[in-house]
Amino acid sequence: MGKKFVYIILRKYLKTKRFDLARSLESRLVEDDEILVSYDVASLFTAISLQETIDYVLDQIYKEQKLPQITTRIVIKRLLERTTKGTISSSNGTL
Repeated sequence: MGKKFVYIILRKYLKTKRFDLARSLESRLVEDDEILVSYDVASLFTAISLQETIDYVLDQIYKEQKLPQITTRIVIKRLLERTTKGTISSSNGTL
């Protein structure tokens, strides 16, 4: 299910030329024995509101039915908020 979340989020925000690689990978299925890695984490989603992303994912699941509804919207919303808000990311010692 994690792969589907990433796909849902990337699909909305793939709008610039710097995401040409992501576009070319968009229709490719990552096999169970493969790992997809991005080394450009410094600019990954920096201008995207976390709440907007959570709302978008929830709409894709509950309005567009892109993923199975395994529990209620509020449970998934709380799960997404608890696992993302207040989390600090760093890259090469930089926050």
